[in-house]
Amino acid sequence: LNKSDLTHLKFAKKEAKTLITLDRDFLRYTAVRAAGTKGIVVVTTGSNTPKHINRICKRQLPKIKRSFVVNSLVLISNDKITKSK
Repeated sequence: LNKSDLTHLKFAKKEAKTLITLDRDFLRYTAVRAAGTKGIVVVTTGSNTPKHINRICKRQLPKIKRSFVVNSLVLISNDKITKSK
């Protein structure tokens, strides 16, 4: 989807949805940008193949409570879940 990061973020906020993305540009955002959202989750992968991405999401997303993500930027990888400060 060729929309700006801000467009995606505004849409997720309007729809009260957590934004899950592979776009590492979102890592530059601070908690201020995530404030008032259901959260931003950035999935980082060594490989962008659908199989690898799905493996990380299936492994890590069930471990994350909604309350952990709300108003936050969270980074997930194959072996880590990190909340940005």
